[in-house]
Formats: sequence, structure tokens, C-alpha cells
Amino acid sequence: MLSLRDEDVQTVKESVLGKKQTASHLKELPNKQPHPQNTIPANQTLSSSQPFSSLQQLATRWVPSTRVRAKSPEPVSPQRIKLQTVKVNRLGEIIKRTRTETTYFEENLGNGIVLKMVRMPSGAFVMGAAHGEQEANENEYPQREVTVPEFWIGQYVVTQAQWKAVMGPKTISSQQTPNTTNKVKKPLQPIDNIFWTDAVDFCQKLSQRTGRDYRLPSNAQWEYACRAGTTTPFHFGDTITPELANYNGNYTYAQGPKGKYREQTTEVGCFPPNAFGLYDMHGNVWEWCLDGWQSFQSGSSSEQNIQRLSSQKKALRGGSWFYLPTNCRAAYHLTYPFHNRTDDIGFRVVCLAPQVA
Repeated sequence: MLSLRDEDVQTVKESVLGKKQTASHLKELPNKQPHPQNTIPANQTLSSSQPFSSLQQLATRWVPSTRVRAKSPEPVSPQRIKLQTVKVNRLGEIIKRTRTETTYFEENLGNGIVLKMVRMPSGAFVMGAAHGEQEANENEYPQREVTVPEFWIGQYVVTQAQWKAVMGPKTISSQQTPNTTNKVKKPLQPIDNIFWTDAVDFCQKLSQRTGRDYRLPSNAQWEYACRAGTTTPFHFGDTITPELANYNGNYTYAQGPKGKYREQTTEVGCFPPNAFGLYDMHGNVWEWCLDGWQSFQSGSSSEQNIQRLSSQKKALRGGSWFYLPTNCRAAYHLTYPFHNRTDDIGFRVVCLAPQVA
């Protein structure tokens, strides 16, 4: 499930059972050929000798924690920065510009490379598509109010330079690079072609380095951060234009105009931020979330809900340079096998409760 190598599993077994018991246990196992790397059957599901009694029990077992306590983290020093947001009318014309401030801290990754983490204040918001939202899908309903505790999230998606600073020269899970344009990427372009497990691995290594709890955002955290207090399909209004985000500009949403189709990722920070000070929440690359999307319909049994949670698909949010404008809406989500990837999938990270100086 986690794309662990045999030696990784062996290390875990030895730490739990002891070397002698582990070796004895292994002798009793039949010789089995492992699945070829990154070819986990799409229909494989979780199994357990003990039934799951609750969603929480299943989630705890299935989703790996990135919490690391190997070192004591140094307190962070938040800073304030002023930004300008925009609002558009139904034609995509900018009708308002607003000054805003946001709080962030910098995680030093070395060699002049930093990761900017922006504070998301605790609050409640209505998750899902608004009633009558154009091109909304059934799985974006019903709307529900969600309360989100304070957290910190990357101001940008993780870039090529940040990936290399944390992961080193390590290739991404495999020598194969399917569905890629094979173009040389600039340091400030998003890292892409990312499996969900690659993104989790990045969070774990960053947690080990800093002592802080880094992980992928949950669906609720992502949408809360994207909306930044708005209820419209996009944080800048009722439509989207290629001047505000990177998507397939050959297509339109609502009464918005057509425009440039860039056919690749753009460097982070090229477009206006939202009111929380976050960039590229619409378009550029899809962003992995920690959890899958659970459409818990009324009347569903607990067994049906557990099966939804135990599926091997994770949620992608935000749309990408390749997709249509409707796929970039704040409420839109795409469920995708965690062991698949394309050249328009990346991620941003969340940090929970850093110690403030």
C-alpha cells in the first residue's frame, strides 16, 4: 500500500518482533515474487484478520502519520507580508483590487532555498458546491459546514528546487516517467509526475529534518485554504480567465473569455494570490490530499462508508494546466489511484502547530 521495499518492511518487523522471531517467521512463509515496482493492482483493497469497528480505526491504520519526534524543533519566527487580491465580474474583468496581509514563516531547506508556510486561522466554512453552481457534480453535494482548527500551509506548491533540497538526487519512485512532456523544468516550476507515496515521503523527510509535523492537506484543509472566506466557484469570483490561472484556455467557464493555453506548468507565484496569501490554488498542477474523498450519502451503512474510505484512490484538488476551467473550481475534486501519476500532478504541504518564538 505504501510502496515500501522489502528491506523497509524487514526493518519494521525486526524493530517490533526482534531479529530472531522475524527470521523464524520468515522461514515459514512461502516464496513469493513481489509485485513489480509501481504496478499495484488497481482493484486491490485492504484486508485484515480483524474487522474494522469504526471509520477512525480504519483511517488510523490506513493513513500513515508523518509525525516525527526524532528532534526538538526550533521555534519559528512568523513574519507579515502585504499582498493584493483581485475580484472579477461574470465576464472575467477585474472590478476590484484589495490589499491584504498574511502571516508566514520560512523553513530553511539550505542553499538559499526556503519553504514559505502561511498561517490559516481556525474557522468554519461551507464545504462543497453552492446550490445552482454551474457545472457542479453530484458528488460536490450536499454542502456541509466544517470547522477547521488552525494550521499552516505552503504558500506555493512544492517546487523543483524544494524537492531536490529535501529529497536529494533521488528519482521519483521509478526510472520510468510515463505521461511526461520530458521538458527541462525550471527551479521555480512545480515538481510533477508525483505519486501520492512520493508526496508522503517528502513530508516524512521534511518532518525528520525539522522536527515539525509536516503532511499533506486533508480535503477540508485544502478547500478551506483555497476559498479564503469566499463562496464563489473561484476565490476571485464567478468565473476564471487565463490571466488569473494556468489551465486549458481553449475552454471557458460561465461567461469568462477564452485565452492562452500554455501546455505546461508555469513558475509558482505568477498569478494573483487569494485573501489568505496562497498562490496557484486554481490550475497549474493537481494537488494530492492526504485522504480520499468520501461521499457519505444519507442512508449508507457503516460497511459501505468503510469501503469508500478503504479504497486506494486519493483526492486531487485544484485542476491543472491541462484541464478545463470547470475542473479548477474550489469544490471540484478528482479521485485518482495513489499509485498513478501524470505530469500535471504535484502537491503542497501542511504543518501542524509549529512552536512560535
